[in-house]
Amino acid sequence: NDANPLVLEGATADDYETTLAVTDPTADQTITLPNASGTVVLDSTEADPKVGTLTASKWCAAKADGSAIDCTQNAPLTTESDPKVGSLTSGKWCSSDGSKVNCTENAPSGTGDITSVVAGDGLITGGTTGDVTLDVKVDGSTLEISTDTLQIKDGGVTENKLAASLTFDDGDLVDLSPTYTTSAGTTKGLILPKANDVSTATAIGQISWDIDDKTLYVGDGTTAISIGATTDADGNLVFKDSNGNQVLKIIPGDGTDGPNIIGGDAANGVTTGVKGATIAGGGSTGNRNFVTDNYGTVGGGQKNQAGTDDGTLTNQSHATVAGGQNNTASGKYSSIGGGQSNTASGQYSTVGGGKSNTAGYLATVVGGLSNTASGSYSTVVGGSNNEAKTTRSLAGGNRARVMSGHQGTFLWADSNDVEFRSIIKNEFAVRATEGVRFVTAVSPTAGGAGVVGAPTAGATLVAGSSTWSTLSDRNAKENFSPVDTRQVLEKVVALPLETWNYKTQEDSIRHIGPMAQDFHAAFGTGQNNKTITTVDADGVALAAIQGLYQLVQDQRALLQKQQAELQKQQAELQKQQTEITTLKAENHEMHTGLQAVKAHLERLEKSLQLRVAGGK
Repeated sequence: NDANPLVLEGATADDYETTLAVTDPTADQTITLPNASGTVVLDSTEADPKVGTLTASKWCAAKADGSAIDCTQNAPLTTESDPKVGSLTSGKWCSSDGSKVNCTENAPSGTGDITSVVAGDGLITGGTTGDVTLDVKVDGSTLEISTDTLQIKDGGVTENKLAASLTFDDGDLVDLSPTYTTSAGTTKGLILPKANDVSTATAIGQISWDIDDKTLYVGDGTTAISIGATTDADGNLVFKDSNGNQVLKIIPGDGTDGPNIIGGDAANGVTTGVKGATIAGGGSTGNRNFVTDNYGTVGGGQKNQAGTDDGTLTNQSHATVAGGQNNTASGKYSSIGGGQSNTASGQYSTVGGGKSNTAGYLATVVGGLSNTASGSYSTVVGGSNNEAKTTRSLAGGNRARVMSGHQGTFLWADSNDVEFRSIIKNEFAVRATEGVRFVTAVSPTAGGAGVVGAPTAGATLVAGSSTWSTLSDRNAKENFSPVDTRQVLEKVVALPLETWNYKTQEDSIRHIGPMAQDFHAAFGTGQNNKTITTVDADGVALAAIQGLYQLVQDQRALLQKQQAELQKQQAELQKQQTEITTLKAENHEMHTGLQAVKAHLERLEKSLQLRVAGGK
């Protein structure tokens, strides 16, 4: 209204002044410019002689003496409590009934044409009848006001006309209606014109919009770089790099399942109809990454595939290949970490990496070369040319082969390039031609990188040997006590010994030895009364041998003493025998003499008898 006109002032103070005001409009959206002289001021400071004090966010009013304008007052605020204000309705037109102002009516409208526009200096009018434009020139820039439009004309604002900073106050500065109809059709939002030649829109910050491929470009000073997406003929969202090559394609989902995300080379793709697939990148011409079943994933690499291309999209879903080359995760929920030419063909199968490895149902190949885990729940931990072909079997090393029917077997083979085969189910078999070593304790027990713990307990099966060597170093032992070997011998003699077999063995298999309970009760060795350790059995045997040796030695000493006594007795006996022999000889001699005497006497007796007889 006349009391609050819109004043346009130029950047330079002069004698011209123009005021825009709406005075009882006769037509909707009509601006009447009265013929007035003055200055259009667009920017001013306190240096202007007609400008007084300027305070940010304050209301402006002319001084009482009319010399200048001060901006120091608070903006007037009126509510329904004001006696001169009636009803206030948001969005309604205000009018006075002579006593109060009421804002309850629709905006007045009317029809008609402007018949006369007179512009002062700095303003240009574009006609006197029909549609009229009023141009406000500011240093060569042009602001265009037409019947329905307030806009800056092409080239109206250049870099040297912008302040050091441009600030937009809170609120809606531009209110775009929901749809605009253009030559390209009906769309929503802000519409940028198509650049004449996108390839030349290279100036820093220059933005161009290619309607044909629906791509937004921004110049970096050298090239026009795509910063948006295109839509291909199938309605898929496509992102390209600065060279125009596809780097990402998004195939929309159906509202229930997620979209297919296809990154990397443009050759990468999914089988038509697949849902929720992801290809993060990689691929090349002739070596595409591909997903054939729902929810499959390929992380990158070349020529990798998730799923089986059998025409069914659901039977081998959720397969994953993280990367590598020429890998195929063809089982449902199968996965391959990387490597080359690996296959995870069974459901829930896993190949960690390596080359030319294969995993079946619920089987795992950690890595290595040419390994196969074909048995359910089987595992090949690594190495080369290993095969775990039965349920719950494990193989590792080089050419370890779990044979058919040998489920539950653990097979480990060293680097010898010959097969090491299982011989029975549920066996634990190790080929270690340079020996086997078990360490059950070390010293020190704590340390860090580079600290080597010296074995203080354990056992070794040395190369080429069939018996265990247990650690028995004096430096690893303590709490020494002497042993009464004679007593140990007596206990061994009293220890019950039997032949027997374990309950898990056939009756025909026989063992001989004591029971652990009897052994523990007799000698008190070991950690419990259910086991007999070889070191204790060996120790008891050695102690008993020593006890027996002592017994033998004692008996030998006694025997030697007895033998000496016997020899003495024999010497005495020999002496007596000699004496007897001498006596016998003497006796014989005496006997012989007696015989001679006897014979002589007999002769004498006969002679006497003859004499007697002759005397008769």
